[in-house]
Amino acid sequence: MQSGIENPTDFDAAARLVRRSAEPALFEPIRAARQTEARLHSSRLHDELVARLSQESDLSEGLIRFRSHLMALIPARGVALWLRGQHLSLGEAPPAADIAALVAWLESSNRTDVFRTNALVDVYPPAVAFAPLANAVLAFPLSPAPADYLMWFRQVAPGAVPEPSQRPWQPIDMEAAERLRASLCGVVRRRIEGIARERKSARLLQEQLMRQVDIGLHRSKDATQTLQEETRRRVAVEADLSQLLRRTVEDQEAERLRISRELHDTLGQTLTLFQLAVDDIGRNTADDVMAQARVAELKSLTVDLGRQVRQLAWEIRPPALDDIGIEAAIRHLLEVWSEKSRIDLELHITLGDARLPPAVETTLYRVLQEALTNIVRHAAAKHVGIVLRRGADNLTMIVEDDGCGFGDPEAGPPRARLGLLGIRERLSLVDGTLEIESARGKGTALFARIPL
Repeated sequence: MQSGIENPTDFDAAARLVRRSAEPALFEPIRAARQTEARLHSSRLHDELVARLSQESDLSEGLIRFRSHLMALIPARGVALWLRGQHLSLGEAPPAADIAALVAWLESSNRTDVFRTNALVDVYPPAVAFAPLANAVLAFPLSPAPADYLMWFRQVAPGAVPEPSQRPWQPIDMEAAERLRASLCGVVRRRIEGIARERKSARLLQEQLMRQVDIGLHRSKDATQTLQEETRRRVAVEADLSQLLRRTVEDQEAERLRISRELHDTLGQTLTLFQLAVDDIGRNTADDVMAQARVAELKSLTVDLGRQVRQLAWEIRPPALDDIGIEAAIRHLLEVWSEKSRIDLELHITLGDARLPPAVETTLYRVLQEALTNIVRHAAAKHVGIVLRRGADNLTMIVEDDGCGFGDPEAGPPRARLGLLGIRERLSLVDGTLEIESARGKGTALFARIPL
């Protein structure tokens, strides 16, 4: 299959026809028909080449790809492309250095139309270097800057009618070059306009995106300010709540101390006086058997009531916390819980001789009290170990049981969750922390740490 781009123009046939014809007038219609056919074919070649180049994303790459078609459009011995400072050629064209010099000379003449010469040496003496190869050139610039050129070369032969690639440049060649130059300029212009439209669209899109970004930034700034304000309010509320909780606990402990002392002192003294009165009644009714029995009952009731009052006073607020210290209070607490629950309680305590701050001692006592309450009510444990030790800069209390445990502290029984919440709140009042390790069927360990 033959290529769609070829040149059937054969002026030799027309010349031979002239020599054979005795009537010159007969040649004119034939020559006109041949020229018309050549122009039509050149137009078809031009349209096909321009259509292909218009589909290329890069005109330079398209010219390089279809440079063989350029020789079909305008017959020549060689075609040279000077694109972006690089030389590409097909057929018999001068070397790259000579092409570069020729382009510089053409550029210096500020030529924008088609340049044509059949005697290049006469106008450009350096062409003598490649005169045996080509002495006729047809060229035009592809763009104003940088200097990109498209050039056809012929070796014009004197004498008899030569081959198409050896004859002087004809009007049909100039027409083809002018038409191609105009078409390529149109392709370049449309491409420039397309690029301009794309840049405008990109600029509009960028401006739209920037507006959206600005709106987003303003919204983000407003949200950040709102969040900061909410954070400040939350911090202030939490500080107020913490202060309120601290006051509540302090007031509660103070009230516990007051009630404990009232029970121990006032009610204790009243019971003592009551016991003395009962003794006095007993002495005055020594001969009355029934009275002596009632007196004995009253004495026993008074003793039990006094013991219960002392126990209640201790539970409300152990005097040891204020008088002796945390160690005595904890030991008494464990004795009471051991009797109540029948759980084996083991204590390891190393606090030294120095007393802890009152708030810390109270917190430790209440944390242990709540932990033992949760264990007795929910853990079904048989053994509980309590470790209380004092470090260089902190105090650690560990309460570990062998009970049923749980997978998630927040998913435990409601009362246990409230108990853990109370422990955390009490520890937070002295900047303490709580850690829990537990697994179902493997018991639970609570780690309470308080900085000193």
